[in-house]
Amino acid sequence: SRMLPRCDPFGACYFAGWARMGSKVDALSVSEVSKPNLGEKVPAFVTADITVNLTAFKNEIRDEWEELREHDVLFLVQVKGPGSTPNEDNEEKDDSGKRKRGGKKNRDDWADTMAMKKKLGIQTVRGCEVFGMLDEEGVELNDPLKPDTRPLGRKG
Repeated sequence: SRMLPRCDPFGACYFAGWARMGSKVDALSVSEVSKPNLGEKVPAFVTADITVNLTAFKNEIRDEWEELREHDVLFLVQVKGPGSTPNEDNEEKDDSGKRKRGGKKNRDDWADTMAMKKKLGIQTVRGCEVFGMLDEEGVELNDPLKPDTRPLGRKG
């Protein structure tokens, strides 16, 4: 809910909020899809290249992104903005359809997973494991055997 996914009038999704390690995926390219394990219908694993632009992040947060290492786990969350204006679909309303003012939020709304997914615009959630990270020039960032040889000034 911190990232506040929204849709503009043309259907493009954007984030009106912010989260420390939350970022838009600029590109996703699936490179390998394995066969399912015996008795299962989903692939045993999927390998993909994911591109994230870190130019919006400064210092400490960018350093955290660049310190991700092999076997770190991330979550990919596909969202579709629940409304085109802030809080359009997220406001609590009374029986007459008017927006509620003040008071405690109904905890039952958050207990229902489907209602929460709809409220936040969540379409799918997938876990992923980091196998490697490259900078914009293709230099591997997280190889423990190679020191970071990039010049101190970062691009972007």
